[in-house]
Amino acid sequence: LKLLPKLDIKTISYMFTLLGSNLDCNKNIFKFNKNYPSEFGKLCLKETYGQIIYQSQLIDLIYNSDIYYNISKIYGLIKIINKKSVDNYYQFENLVLPDGYKLFDLLTEFTPLYKNSSYPGLLLRDQYKEAYYFLKSSKKFI
Repeated sequence: LKLLPKLDIKTISYMFTLLGSNLDCNKNIFKFNKNYPSEFGKLCLKETYGQIIYQSQLIDLIYNSDIYYNISKIYGLIKIINKKSVDNYYQFENLVLPDGYKLFDLLTEFTPLYKNSSYPGLLLRDQYKEAYYFLKSSKKFI
């Protein structure tokens, strides 16, 4: 616990999400990459240190990536995300973030890989409920 940057609900939820996944978390996932390529991505993905971990993060990036994206197209993309297939990531190849960086490149570079795989991991849901109960019960030990 002392290694966590801060002991708050977002950080603990992030930790639980990663621990409960089949993602390869060998690289430093509690620190920004020195050469992080997208200033916009860095701002939007602050709570996960530039990594795209949560489905909600990808939806936010999609929504902000193309001025002409309307709400019905976004709902269609949410259905694609919920199918949980790596092949569906190719739907995002042409989307560009406001700083000019391609969303697909950010997704392939900064989504943790599945263990023993070269595929980006599928996006997960946050674990706020578990983090809340953890914080509540751990206060007496910290």
